[in-house]
Amino acid sequence: MNNLIKIDKAKQIGLFFLLAFPAYGCGRALFESENATEQYFGAALIIINSTMVLFIGVWFRETLRQYNEQVGNLYYLTRLFESIALASLTLDLMPTINISNDWGYFLAMAVLGLGSVPMCSLLYKHAIAPKWGAMWGAVGYAMMSFGFFMELFGKNWSMYLLGLGALWEITFAIWLIIKGGKIYNGSVILSGTLELKTNTEKVQFITPASKLLCLKHSLHPIFKFDSIRPIAYNSTSGKPVTFVAD
Repeated sequence: MNNLIKIDKAKQIGLFFLLAFPAYGCGRALFESENATEQYFGAALIIINSTMVLFIGVWFRETLRQYNEQVGNLYYLTRLFESIALASLTLDLMPTINISNDWGYFLAMAVLGLGSVPMCSLLYKHAIAPKWGAMWGAVGYAMMSFGFFMELFGKNWSMYLLGLGALWEITFAIWLIIKGGKIYNGSVILSGTLELKTNTEKVQFITPASKLLCLKHSLHPIFKFDSIRPIAYNSTSGKPVTFVAD
C-alpha cells in the first residue's frame, strides 16, 4: 500500500515560520527607536514573535516524536529557549535593567541552529520532507549556528552564514502551506512469498508481511507495478520474475 507521511498542523507551522520574520524584524526596529510609543509597540511585536516561535516547537514536536522522541523534545526545547531569549530583549524597557539586545539574539539564533540540525536529519532519515530540502536545512542551520556562536566571541560572521538557513525556513514554510506537509515516501509493502528467477538460478525469500518492505528503484531486482498486481523485473536482464502469493 502507498505510505503517505503528513506533518501535523503543517499549514499553521508554515504560516508562523513566515510571520515570525516580519514580526521580529519590525519589532526590533521599533524597539530601538527613541520614541516610547514605538518602543512599546516594538516590544509587543517581539513578544508575538516569541509566541509564534514557541508554537512552532509545540506543534512540530508532535510529528517528530512519532519517529524519535528525543529529537522531538530537543526541537521543542530549542524553540522554547529561542522564544525566551528573544523575549528577554524587552526587559530593556525596565529602567533598572540594562542588557545587550545583541546577546539575546545571538544566543537564540546559535541555539536554534544547533538544535535544528537533528530535526532536519530526522526529516531526511524518515522522508518526512523532501530529502533535498532536509539536507539543505541541516547544512544551513549548522552554518547559521556556527556564525552566531562566533558573534559571541566578537567575530562578525553571522551576516555571511545566516542566509542559507533563513532561505530554507522560507522555502520549507511555503512547502508546508502549499503541500500541507504531505509527502509520498515512494515505498510499498508486499505480503507473501517472493520467488526470484533468473536464467541460471532460483532464489526464494519467505518473510512476514510486516518485514517485506521493497523500496521502488532502490533494491535489486527493481519492482514495478501495474494496475492489478506487483511484477518484479531483474535489474540486469530486464526479464520478469515471479511473485507468488501466499
